[in-house]
Amino acid sequence: MVKLIFCNTLVNNKEAFCSALIRDNEVIELNLKPREESIKDNVYVGKITNILPNINSVFIKATDGVECYLPLKEVSNAIYTSQKKNKEPQIGDELIISIENCEMKGKLPRATTKLTEKGQFLVLTNDGGGISYSSKLSEDEKAKVKDFVSEIELPKDFGLIVRTNGKNGTKDEILGEYKKLNERLTALINKGKTRKCFSLIKNGSNFVDEIINGTYINEVDEIVTDEDEIFSYINENYKDLNLRKYDDKLYPMYKCYSLETAFDSGTQKKVWLKNGGFLYIEQTEAMVVIDVNSGKDIRKKKDTYVETNYLATEEIARQLRLRSLSGIILVDFINVNNKNYQKELIKFLESLLKSDPVTTRVVDFTKLHIMEITRKKLRIPLSEQIRNI
Repeated sequence: MVKLIFCNTLVNNKEAFCSALIRDNEVIELNLKPREESIKDNVYVGKITNILPNINSVFIKATDGVECYLPLKEVSNAIYTSQKKNKEPQIGDELIISIENCEMKGKLPRATTKLTEKGQFLVLTNDGGGISYSSKLSEDEKAKVKDFVSEIELPKDFGLIVRTNGKNGTKDEILGEYKKLNERLTALINKGKTRKCFSLIKNGSNFVDEIINGTYINEVDEIVTDEDEIFSYINENYKDLNLRKYDDKLYPMYKCYSLETAFDSGTQKKVWLKNGGFLYIEQTEAMVVIDVNSGKDIRKKKDTYVETNYLATEEIARQLRLRSLSGIILVDFINVNNKNYQKELIKFLESLLKSDPVTTRVVDFTKLHIMEITRKKLRIPLSEQIRNI
């Protein structure tokens, strides 16, 4: 049984609003809505304030109080508010940007010139990338969706990505969603070209849409919320989903689903395994390091190490998602010198990661027998989400 819930909760004795994905009574994903609205995915008419080729960056003022940087290579795809005579970017140029990543650990927010409209099945952009497909779609699933999208006449400046959820869409649903996304992206671009500098032309913060569209929603058996406004919004915009209102006034919803325990599990450095072993998870600014330990299991047999490593692999797949970990992730397993055994662990972890909507790649084991993983950054880590409350 898989449930997606939206509810008020307590985190460190502070009130917050959150979403949680629960599979067989175990929380596998948590996300918090910040106290202040995030600027992530907001679209602005910004102005170039500085160009630094030596670090391949352009600095842009998006609006009052929001300075950001843009990789220099992205400027060639920019949509400017007025016709440019010079193809090279100039200080003072006004262009349409979207905030890709918020400010984190002293770094400026990162902007992009790629504008995006997301749906349940598709993602439409202005990057001219043609039609591409989620790497998690099988060849049969891809062939099915290709037959649907072959009827789409994609503008040459647009790119279309078929999400993994696309495998569950009917032809009418997919083509209907493309039509809506095309209308929205075209209107967004036209609006941006006519607005004054530093204008906010799209507010990208819709917590419910972000969570639903970023979930394999066909695998969700039920959505539950204790909020009247959220219930009405989902009921109106996602009519095909199984939605239920939680209305027990005596027992808070966050306690019913043990979210306090889940937040604790998602922030502690030590995570216990069922056999007495444990993971030690250390987040640094550069990477995430995970150490696998036999812990309380003092048996020194070979099969003990194997059992601990497999239990650790299952928990690592859960913790990556629960904590919203991203970037470079290094895992130090127990006694993994054998190449064939390394391949077994890689194959096992890859099978577990298929259920994670976020692109995650198991690179290989290093010469020091450390597993190297990379995971795409879509949200800030859970620990930072909590600090933002």
